[in-house]
Amino acid sequence: MPLAGGPAPVAPESGARLEVRRILAALDPPCREIIQRALLQDEPYADLARELGLAESSVRARLSRCLQKARRLAGGRIEP
Repeated sequence: MPLAGGPAPVAPESGARLEVRRILAALDPPCREIIQRALLQDEPYADLARELGLAESSVRARLSRCLQKARRLAGGRIEP
């Protein structure tokens, strides 16, 4: 519980959350963007496709390739 007028305490990031941040930072910007938007922000593929000027199937294919890169960076610790 925060002290009166003081900021709320901030919980330290878990090891898993730090690992996700590390992996995202290591990806190229297009992969980082599509993973963040499609998976972390739950943006619909159709919206991503329209904004990126791609077919929805291309968004899915790009996301799949980017997740493969993320898995390699994680040393295979991410389940497909």
